[in-house]
Amino acid sequence: MEDKLGRFISLYRGPCHTHKVQRLSESTSYTFRIQAFNEAGEGPFSPLYTFTTPLSPPAPLKAPRIERLDDHACEVSWEPMPPMKGDPIIYILQCMMGNSDFKQVYKGPATSHQVPGLQPNCDHRFRVCAIRQCQTPPT
Repeated sequence: MEDKLGRFISLYRGPCHTHKVQRLSESTSYTFRIQAFNEAGEGPFSPLYTFTTPLSPPAPLKAPRIERLDDHACEVSWEPMPPMKGDPIIYILQCMMGNSDFKQVYKGPATSHQVPGLQPNCDHRFRVCAIRQCQTPPT
């Protein structure tokens, strides 16, 4: 793999035909070349291959906290996530009542939301996810 100074460094030597490169940065181009060798000697280097890593999605959030406000409402809150390389984060909160499908009850930048209209004697499950709002389109 080519380093920042334009030199190639060896990442793997061995019999496998694949190798997973760890700890790459998001939205960054990397240049690779491959060389085969055996007991008879070393072969030529392959043509250069340049790959660009995609933007990283946000990490999963911890389970939200739920505070009951009355018999028909609750407030759901979750840990904030810092912006990712300047890209703001918004959240989607979903609720499942009984055995129904999850339905979206909130989308926005806040880290809590009051949910009215809860049905009595019914299980309610909540989940939240973070969404990265990319300011620059991926290349």
